[in-house]
Amino acid sequence: MKITKSLLLCILFSFNMNLLFCQESTGRNIPLFGIGMHIEQFRTNDLMEANYTPVTRLVFNFSPSDFIRFEPEIGLNIGVNNTKDANTTIGLGIFIMKQRSKLSIYGGLRLERTKGKVKEDSYTIDFLRVMAGPAIGGEYYLGDHFSLGGELSIKLATFNSDTDNEYGYNIDTNDRSYIFTDTGLFLRFYF
Repeated sequence: MKITKSLLLCILFSFNMNLLFCQESTGRNIPLFGIGMHIEQFRTNDLMEANYTPVTRLVFNFSPSDFIRFEPEIGLNIGVNNTKDANTTIGLGIFIMKQRSKLSIYGGLRLERTKGKVKEDSYTIDFLRVMAGPAIGGEYYLGDHFSLGGELSIKLATFNSDTDNEYGYNIDTNDRSYIFTDTGLFLRFYF
């Protein structure tokens, strides 16, 4: 059932992207540099993994042409869920873009690496999560320098964690891979 819904979603987005890309551009150029915030709204695996919360990230946009965008990003979360934990994320997005008036639509690949530590009273969990997958999104230019956008992605993640007790002994190792969806809200400022 999940695979059917995911496949149907991908087909629907592909069809809509083709309709948007067939329209003519108005000639407005996409800004070369930008900086923004990537705020994750909903990640399906976070329903099960309460300790490993998403990281709000700082995004740097670089568009060498009106059709290509590179988005390096970096993020940090400290002290979430009333625990003494910290997560750091680095990532890169590579996208093909199309602009129609004040709307810019993009699709491509997003890569991320999250490393973190969760400290509870009697144990510590060190984890590493590496993710990659296709992403599709859009942004609306509110002016010459600001935009608001959203993104949907389906990612394959590998997750590795080691749990140590308060004396430093390893009490559990967890390695697994899974597929999940990720939605995000973007606020960007362009130079």
